[in-house]
Amino acid sequence: MSSLSPTCPHCGRTDNQVKAGSHLGEQRFKCRVCKRRYLPTASRRMYPDDLRVMAINLNAEGLTARQISERLDVNLHSVAKWIQRARAEQDDASAMSSVEEQDDGSTISPVEERATGDLTARRRPTVIEVAERAGVSISTVSNYLNNRGRMGDEARDRIKTAMAALNYTPNSLVRAIRQRRTRILGVVPFGMHDLHVAANPTAEILSGIQRAVSIRGYNLLIYTNPLGAPQETGLEFLDGHIDGLLWVSPGTGETRLETVVRAGLPAVALLAGDAPAGAGFVAVDNIGGMRSLVAHLVKQGHRRIAYIGPNYAADFLERIEGYTRAHVDCGLTVDRRLLATGTAINRDWYDSQLTEDYESTVDRWLKLLSPPTAIMLSTDGWAAWMINHLRKRGIRVPEDIAVTGFDDALPARSTPGGITTVRQDFLEMGRLGAKLLMDFIDGAPVESRRVRQPTEIIVRGSTSKLGGCPVEP
Repeated sequence: MSSLSPTCPHCGRTDNQVKAGSHLGEQRFKCRVCKRRYLPTASRRMYPDDLRVMAINLNAEGLTARQISERLDVNLHSVAKWIQRARAEQDDASAMSSVEEQDDGSTISPVEERATGDLTARRRPTVIEVAERAGVSISTVSNYLNNRGRMGDEARDRIKTAMAALNYTPNSLVRAIRQRRTRILGVVPFGMHDLHVAANPTAEILSGIQRAVSIRGYNLLIYTNPLGAPQETGLEFLDGHIDGLLWVSPGTGETRLETVVRAGLPAVALLAGDAPAGAGFVAVDNIGGMRSLVAHLVKQGHRRIAYIGPNYAADFLERIEGYTRAHVDCGLTVDRRLLATGTAINRDWYDSQLTEDYESTVDRWLKLLSPPTAIMLSTDGWAAWMINHLRKRGIRVPEDIAVTGFDDALPARSTPGGITTVRQDFLEMGRLGAKLLMDFIDGAPVESRRVRQPTEIIVRGSTSKLGGCPVEP
């Protein structure tokens, strides 16, 4: 590069370049066009090709160079240069007809090539081509794509026909940048590796989510990394791919969700009511459900009521609290020997990985001078396991020991005789959670996004009446 005629690395101009002092012994120049100083040996600012294509598409959809510069955080002169080059290339292509020889010697233009369905065409059709074929302005096509302004049926039909003939589809990435929306919700579900397990509610929750988003025109992006993965930080949700996050887990103690909330990404947690401030949640009334279930057992004559389950998540901690509060309600004293909630129980919450901890706990209970007449489990999966375990030992259910679960999942309905349980509607939880998140994205206040679902006691054959209840709850 000649020191007498340097090229401005910012705007690419070679004229109006003047000397502007020195830096570390090297001649510095100033561009009178863009008013910037530079060193001739400085590396030129380069932008990726996809950013240039995005800018050209945005301009084709009606945005000015300045608007594109602000939207993409790109130098204004670079954007203007990209647009000028794109228009020049298009003019050159029109002047040369951009023809290709057919077998019969005739020629075919790129637009006609698309209309004939030639799959060898590599370049995507543009809004400009749609406008030309439909005989309308670019802004009219843009209004059609964005459902803005008034438009006659004839113009609408011409645009629709032109789009079909050219196989044109709007650039979703460009539209997302322009609208600052992707219309995609992220979902972080637990238990994806065990969807086949009957007691796992994840599939039912996802079904409810899908029903809600399909009505509002959203799509789902499912993150398959397991909850608790140490390599994740929460930043993977903040790359602009999603408009909001659904966190599906019995517990929300991970820092990833806190990172998301602090960054301002709308988030709603399902299954747990301990979501960070600023996030919504949909959770069942665990405490109320357990109190009602204990009261049901007490009314049937049970006084020695045991409970076994994990203590690592909000849902399970609330069920333990409901168990203890119900004893106070019914005038009973909690026998701590009948409450098994230590870390030894925290292996899993459904019945796919049974452990010796539950068996040893049952052995200990049965050796007591006053063994329990009812055993409450944290989930239906574990309740089904407990019934099978007791019956294998010759203990009748419910005649000798009553058993209850929680959730009203498939095991509660498929176990012979059925399992008395607390029902929570997972399908509705997924639907409501997605609705709350979409409402939040649209500006709904945080107070309206924190919901406790009511519970319902489902009485089945795993419990039976032993006698009257002298203390009404």
